[in-house]
Amino acid sequence: MGVMGGNKWFSADYSTSRHRFLKLAEAAGASLESLPIPGQAPDGDPLAIDVAWLGPRGARRAVVVSSGTHGIEGFMGAAVQLALLDELPALPDDVALVLVHAINPYGFAHVRRVDGQNIDLNRNFLRPGETWTGAPDGYAELDALLNPRTAPGLGSR
Repeated sequence: MGVMGGNKWFSADYSTSRHRFLKLAEAAGASLESLPIPGQAPDGDPLAIDVAWLGPRGARRAVVVSSGTHGIEGFMGAAVQLALLDELPALPDDVALVLVHAINPYGFAHVRRVDGQNIDLNRNFLRPGETWTGAPDGYAELDALLNPRTAPGLGSR
């Protein structure tokens, strides 16, 4: 695989990344499934979690590569997925490659860590048997720092 320099694999926005992912996945012979979610990208495109499966469905092993759990991280993760799709060597017969593009398409499209309900998908879950008891003590004091309502500015120079 070549060096991922410049902007070859990076997309300017979610919609461009999604269209490139679907095109390259189809060209690679992947089976595709799209899971639409409510909302839309700033350009009006629909939002979806797209899954590309390469290799046999009954494979003994599967490599799963996901992108965009924190939406803003989707740019990097999707670039890796696009490079894999474009330059993928042949898979062994007993291995499948599953690419999950934009687990948080709202966050990716709107350049946010959280989803459309302001939920951080990587931190907002309960383990089996756990019951939600509220935010830990002191969290309210940190909330504005962790979840700013506006983009940070550079101030005056």
